[in-house]
Amino acid sequence: MEAAPVAHLGYDQVLSILRLLPAEAVVSFAATCRAFRDWASTDVLWEALCRRDWGARAAAAAAVALAERRCRLPWRRLYAEVARLGALSARRLRVKGLSPRPRASHSLNLVAGWLVVFGGGCEGVRSPS
Repeated sequence: MEAAPVAHLGYDQVLSILRLLPAEAVVSFAATCRAFRDWASTDVLWEALCRRDWGARAAAAAAVALAERRCRLPWRRLYAEVARLGALSARRLRVKGLSPRPRASHSLNLVAGWLVVFGGGCEGVRSPS
């Protein structure tokens, strides 16, 4: 069995091609064989995808936040976590022309390598009697 033509390309050439693809296509490429998985899992590639998809400022801010927390989170995992958060949505409801007051404040934090949404401070909640 002869190797696929892409296997004859050098790492830099493959990396240049992968940078142009959507993240889903890169993940599919990585699933084809071990060598391609290694190429498609590098921090260099996923940092480039983060910069492309989020913008340079957002990716730089993520890098600074990770460095300040001394957290070694691979860029691929960070991309996946942010993509999951991107699937969430929020809507502001209007009731008789007024918006309801927020019931909780939320923050996004990095905890043990995971992006976690914390909520707290509910108002109007009765304590158990």
